[in-house]
Order: sequence, then C-alpha cells, then structure tokens
Amino acid sequence: MIMRVFKVVTTPGKEEEFAEFFHTVAIPLLRRTEGLVEVLPGAPRGAPGVILRA
Repeated sequence: MIMRVFKVVTTPGKEEEFAEFFHTVAIPLLRRTEGLVEVLPGAPRGAPGVILRA
C-alpha cells in the first residue's frame, strides 16, 4: 500500500477560502481518480494556518 500525506500552510486570513476549495474541488477530484482507494482528509491540529491532510 502507498499512502500520500501532505501538509498545507495557508496564507494568514485565507484559511476559510482554502477550506472551501479543498472540500468542494480538491476532495471530489481526488475521489474520481482511478485506482485511488480512499481519501481521508484530516483536521487542523496545532498552529493555526497549518492543515495536515492524508
């Protein structure tokens, strides 16, 4: 199994805009990717503006 984990650091004040894009564009696009078994978006932990996703 291969797992990709990525970390996003948003521009201060752009967190809501990024979250909207991530949930309405990026996640649906990932879910349509052939061969991808599962998408597990994470929630922010720690410093504001740092979002960890797997």
